[in-house]
Amino acid sequence: MTIRRSFVVGWLLLGLIGCSGSLFTQPTAVPTKIQQVPADLRISLERTMCFGECPIYQVTIDATGKVTYQGKDFVKTVGRAEANINNEQLLTLINAFVASNYWNYKASYEFAGPECNGMMSDMPNVDTSITMNGTTKSVRHYYGCEGFAGEAELKALEDLIDTTVNVNQWTD
Repeated sequence: MTIRRSFVVGWLLLGLIGCSGSLFTQPTAVPTKIQQVPADLRISLERTMCFGECPIYQVTIDATGKVTYQGKDFVKTVGRAEANINNEQLLTLINAFVASNYWNYKASYEFAGPECNGMMSDMPNVDTSITMNGTTKSVRHYYGCEGFAGEAELKALEDLIDTTVNVNQWTD
C-alpha cells in the first residue's frame, strides 16, 4: 500500500512539474483593463481607396498622444497634419481594443474570404494596428467582407479611432 501511494504521489508530482513548466511558456494574457499608457504605444488606422470617392488617409497615435495624419485623396487636407489627444483619450482607445477582443481577430478579412457571409466589391480596406508592451497586432478589414464574428465591434473600434482624433477636421 505504501509503495502504491508513493508511486501515485510521484506521478502526481511529475504531472505538476510538467504542467508548471508549460504554464511559463504560455503567452501573457491581455489584461481586461489598462490603467497606464505603455511607453511603446502606437495605434494606427488607414482607410484605403474604393471604386468612387472614399477618403484615403492614415492616422497614427503615439504614447504621448501625438496624432499624425497623412491625407492622400478625397480629403479636405492632403498631406501631413498633427494634433494631440490627452491621456484619458489614449486609455479609452487602448481599452476599446481590449474590450473588442482585438487580439483574437484574424489578421485579414478579405474579399471572398471564408469568414465572409456576404461580399460586395469595390469597397475600401480599413487597416488598424496597435503596438504595446512589445507586441504588435494588425487587422486588415475589407468593407466588402460582411457577417464575420466581431464585425460590428471592429467597425465601432475603427470609428472610435476616427472620432477620438477628430479626423473630420481634415477629411470633411
